[in-house]
Amino acid sequence: MDINECHSNPCQNDATCLDKIGGFTCLCMPGFKGVHCEEDIDECLSNPCVNNGECLDKVNRFLCVCPPGEYLFLEAFPASPYQELMR
Repeated sequence: MDINECHSNPCQNDATCLDKIGGFTCLCMPGFKGVHCEEDIDECLSNPCVNNGECLDKVNRFLCVCPPGEYLFLEAFPASPYQELMR
């Protein structure tokens, strides 16, 4: 008899648990990875900010903060167009 491994809620960060014979699989929400969806994906690893902007990793997105004296604050989401906001 197979037990439902999903009853122990092994998946983290609102992931969906799929019970399988002898195990389970976690379907991660966007921005997470790992067997239990325990790791935040660092969107800043690809160095997306230009002109000496500082990249701040967020969940499933990143923020580009301009150096002092610049006027734009860029917030980018991997699945949508860039958004430019006045600072």
